[in-house]
Amino acid sequence: MKYNKKAILDYINGNDLEYDEDLLEKDFDFMLDVLKLTKDKKTIKFCDKTLLNDPLFVYEVLEIFKEDKLFCAEFATKFIKKNFKKYTAEYINVALKAIDINNDSRSYDLLDLGTYIYCAYPKFILKCIRELQEAGVDYEFHFGLIELNYPNDELFKKYIAKNMIKDMLNELNTSFDYYIKVKYNTPNYIETVGARQFILDFIRGRDEDLADYVELHLDLIQNKINELNKMLKEWKYEEAEIEEEVYEIIDAFCEQHIDISMDTCLKYIAKELNMPSLLDHTFESMNEHLIELGYEQLDISDVIEDKVDAIEKQKLLNKLKKGILLYIKNNKRKKTYEKIENINNLRLIKKSREITDIRKDI
Repeated sequence: MKYNKKAILDYINGNDLEYDEDLLEKDFDFMLDVLKLTKDKKTIKFCDKTLLNDPLFVYEVLEIFKEDKLFCAEFATKFIKKNFKKYTAEYINVALKAIDINNDSRSYDLLDLGTYIYCAYPKFILKCIRELQEAGVDYEFHFGLIELNYPNDELFKKYIAKNMIKDMLNELNTSFDYYIKVKYNTPNYIETVGARQFILDFIRGRDEDLADYVELHLDLIQNKINELNKMLKEWKYEEAEIEEEVYEIIDAFCEQHIDISMDTCLKYIAKELNMPSLLDHTFESMNEHLIELGYEQLDISDVIEDKVDAIEKQKLLNKLKKGILLYIKNNKRKKTYEKIENINNLRLIKKSREITDIRKDI
């Protein structure tokens, strides 16, 4: 408490006061001390209007009465409705605080606060960018500015970080899945570095300060990590399916071109297209497996012998590779486009609902 307990108790009990009562009811620290001591929401009505219009004071009231979730939701909603077009960090924090208090409760409709939060982010960022331009600062807005100006506002920093990540993904103009599959031919690299590190690197390439912050607050990207891990699992399954189909193509090719061996084709495509599992189908692999099981190896010299010269063999291998690449391209494109269409349809539906909600509120 910033005031002595006697002064606070005298005010509460209606005793004579050392200070003017009207001044005390306008005093930020005094009235907060009164509320902390009484824990009585009825006392709020004695606070001067200047305090009840102060977002910093309202935020502290929410903290004092955070156990009463319904009260906090109603108190914050009433305040935000009166200040719906004010988009400073202090006002945003009030809405964030009430939502955070009610994060595990559905006892109150938080649509008004959610709509405000949805509208506030772009308005706040635009204001920051405008201030940078007016100040003649020659660099773009980045998360470091948030950390510099709001070092202790954890709710606010998380709110800005979450929306900045969302903006980065939206700037891709396509689904994150499609972006990854266009950039990488196989899931091998992402699987090696891990989904968490891959997403952090993706963010770091656009905003290093944001990546540093997110690395300490992984809950901000946990859903995206889970989505990426799920996508990797599906991608590996698709790759396995494609590799099996590629084997069938090679098998059919070798039936038509009997002068080149199956092993030669399998080894070539496995190396050229980075499909090591194709080697499991070679006769050499079969022999290795027999030896491991304790059996004698078979004489495979006839079946792995190529009966064409080096130039003709290379022509055949090039022809095979070209046909397989064309098949993979068409197959992957079809599957990816189907997924993108489904994702985009879902995004349009979600966006339409968000716009409808905002219009209803306005």
